[in-house]
Amino acid sequence: MGPSSKRAAFARPFWNAATCYGTAHATTTFHEQHNKRDYRYSHGRCGDFVSQSGQRGLALGYLTKVRFVRFLSTPMAATLTGVDLSRPGQGAERASRLIVVAEEFFSLLVRYSLSHPFRDGDYGNVERSRKLPHGSFCIFTGFQEALASVELEALRAEWRARYAAPVPDPEPLPPAPEAPSSPSAPPPPPPPPATAPPPSSSSAAPSRAPDATGTLRPDRIGPILVAEYEAASARGDPEAVHVGPSGCCVLKTTKLFTVQRTIARRGAQLGRPRVALIAKGALKRALRVAVMRSVPEVCSAVNGWAARSTRPNN
Repeated sequence: MGPSSKRAAFARPFWNAATCYGTAHATTTFHEQHNKRDYRYSHGRCGDFVSQSGQRGLALGYLTKVRFVRFLSTPMAATLTGVDLSRPGQGAERASRLIVVAEEFFSLLVRYSLSHPFRDGDYGNVERSRKLPHGSFCIFTGFQEALASVELEALRAEWRARYAAPVPDPEPLPPAPEAPSSPSAPPPPPPPPATAPPPSSSSAAPSRAPDATGTLRPDRIGPILVAEYEAASARGDPEAVHVGPSGCCVLKTTKLFTVQRTIARRGAQLGRPRVALIAKGALKRALRVAVMRSVPEVCSAVNGWAARSTRPNN
């Protein structure tokens, strides 16, 4: 692609969409609130990278991995990836496709953000000023250069080859067959005589609702749980549904699970985020685990569920 101005003009619409430009929680840019020309350099030992400080770290916009994953599931992102990543919640294959492409794409964005800052030390200044984990976000200059890179062209060709066939949607159930009609059908039989009422409910065996876990499959729900946990762990600016006085925020809640993030306020883990995935209802009964606090715990619970579901009934 041409000069830097052309690369920036091409990347700007995608950056605005991914960073939620125009909304109250946008991270597109903050140059109206902070002075992007306020920066100072400091040098450490010979061979160390230059360190930048000042308000520039607060003025620059940033894009977190969580928001980038959400952006990839929109139709606009297909222009960049060359593959369809929409509707990741409709099957394990769709969810796995989104996780793989997002991991490879975002790693490229971070690498270019570190190697192509507008000012030396931009990435580190944003990281320190916003208290964002290293590698959990990218900045605009790295974003625009990565979109114009030969590495992305190679990745796009690889994704197209790997995911050439579109993911089929779940087939609907066939309609119930209609009863054959005959023009000379005999008249319906008379209604049967009235029978005695059934015994009282006290003497009948109690009925039991069918188990809702029959509609869940570990191979489909497992990748979704892992993706939700990894997304919550990577968030630097949690957009909580509810924040409690203890510092606990609910990042996502559904009928089957809740994802919450807590900032430790005491002890050796002071200030560190802790993510928990809490199973509910039918999912809790299937996993036989209520709370999972790491990706290995999620995978272990799902694998146990899968192993139990494949055992023959005794």
